[in-house]
Amino acid sequence: MTTALQNKQLWRIEDLPPLKIGYLPAFKTAEGYQQHIGNTFGFETWHWSILGNSHPADMFSGLDYSNGESINKGVARTLLSEQQYRHMRIYKPDIPDKEIDKLGPSILKRMDYYGKAGYDWLGVGNMSLWFILRHFGVKWWMQRDMRFWCLEFSNQIWADFDFPLCDMAEPANPLNFEHSPQLKLVWGTF
Repeated sequence: MTTALQNKQLWRIEDLPPLKIGYLPAFKTAEGYQQHIGNTFGFETWHWSILGNSHPADMFSGLDYSNGESINKGVARTLLSEQQYRHMRIYKPDIPDKEIDKLGPSILKRMDYYGKAGYDWLGVGNMSLWFILRHFGVKWWMQRDMRFWCLEFSNQIWADFDFPLCDMAEPANPLNFEHSPQLKLVWGTF
C-alpha cells in the first residue's frame, strides 16, 4: 500500500549517485512568492542543506541520509527521504573526494556544534536589503552571530574548514551558491 505522498515522489534515494558527508542538497523554489522572488533575482533554488552520515536500511525504511539544515525553528537534522516530493539538486564542494572523506567526521562534529543555533530571521531581512542596496553600489555584509538561515549554515560549516562556498563579504544566497566556482552540480531533477 502506498501513501498519497509516495505517489508524488519526484525521486528516490536509489536514484541518487553515491553521496558523501558535506554534499549539499538544494531544493527548487516553490510556487507563489518563492518563485516570484527567484525569477526577479535570477535563481532557481530556495532551500539548501548539508548532508550528514548515511543510515543503513532497517525495518522502517531503506538507505537514507541525515540532512543538516536551518529551518524556521533553527538548526535541525532531518532525513533526506523526507524531501522526495520536492525537486532537488545535489552539489558537491569542488575538492577531491578523498579530502571530503577525511573531513566527514569533522563536518558532522561542526553540524553538532551549531546544533543549538536559532534561525536568523533578521539576517534574512538584511540579505533582502543587501540585494537591493548592491544595485546602488552599497557593499556591506558580515555574519553577525550564531544564528543561521539555510545557506548561511552550510556556508559556515565549510568556511570553518577554510573552504567558503561563496564570498564571505556577501550573504550566502541562492544566486551565489548556484554560480559558485566552489561547487559542482552532480545530480538534479531540474
